[in-house]
Amino acid sequence: MHHVLKAISSRTGHRWLSKIGYMRKGVRQGVYRDCHEREDVIAYAKEAFLPTLKSLTSQLMAWDMKLVPQLTIQALNEVVQAHQ
Repeated sequence: MHHVLKAISSRTGHRWLSKIGYMRKGVRQGVYRDCHEREDVIAYAKEAFLPTLKSLTSQLMAWDMKLVPQLTIQALNEVVQAHQ
């Protein structure tokens, strides 16, 4: 087990984040635009994202309003099979 004696400096953190591709940007105030109405974004959603999401829904966990997971019959069968 390693014991950390001292936290890294802010500069070291920024350098490592830069090495893995993160860029430091200032926070801009003003109007937020997410471009969700652009034609290419709509086309991608219809042709790629939504069909892929639909194909994965049987593998996704459902949650109720109290954030309690609701297992599907398929998920329950997989749990039972995994423990046999």
